[in-house]
Amino acid sequence: MSLHGLAPERLERAVLAGDADLGVASPTFHNTEHRERFQRHLQELKDIRDRLPPTSWEDALHAISMVDILDPLNRVFARHGFDKTALTSLDKSELTRWLQSMPSRRVDLHLHRQVLKDLHYRSKVTDLEDWAALGIASVDCDVLVCEKHMAAMLQRDHFQARARIETRLAAAVQAAESLDAAVRLDG
Repeated sequence: MSLHGLAPERLERAVLAGDADLGVASPTFHNTEHRERFQRHLQELKDIRDRLPPTSWEDALHAISMVDILDPLNRVFARHGFDKTALTSLDKSELTRWLQSMPSRRVDLHLHRQVLKDLHYRSKVTDLEDWAALGIASVDCDVLVCEKHMAAMLQRDHFQARARIETRLAAAVQAAESLDAAVRLDG
C-alpha cells in the first residue's frame, strides 16, 4: 500500500500506536534504565513502611520529593542567580508548605502516599510514564483520561485534582464538550 492513498488519521495512528496491516510495529521504549529505577524506587517504599513508624512517613515522603527535584532546582537557581541557601534556611514546616505549593509535587506526594499505604501495591515498569503524566495533566488539564488503577490512586483520600478524572475516552469527550458549552454560556 502506498502512502498516497492513506488517510492522514490512519498514518498518524500507525506512527503512534502501530498498524499490523501497514507493517508498522507499535513503538516501544528500548532504554528501560529510568523506568526500572523508578520501579525499584516504588518497591523500596515498602522499606520505609517497615522501618519507620507511620508518624514519620510524611517526613520521609517530603524528603524523597525534595531530593527528586534538587538537581533541576539547583540548575534553575544557578541560571537565575538565586541564593541556593534560601531553601536550606527554611524550617520543616516552611519547606513542607513550599513543596505542597507546587501542584505537581502535591500530586507526586499523594501518589507516593498511596503506594506507601497499600501493602499489596505491585509496581510496573510503566509506572514512570503514568506517574509523570499524572503529575502534570491532573493539575494543568480540564479533563484527564487514565487507566482505572491510576485514576483510583489519584482519587483516594479525597484528593482534589484540578482535572476531571475519567477512565473512558467517551466520558472524557462528553466532559470536555460540557465544559466547552459552559464556557460559551459564561462568555
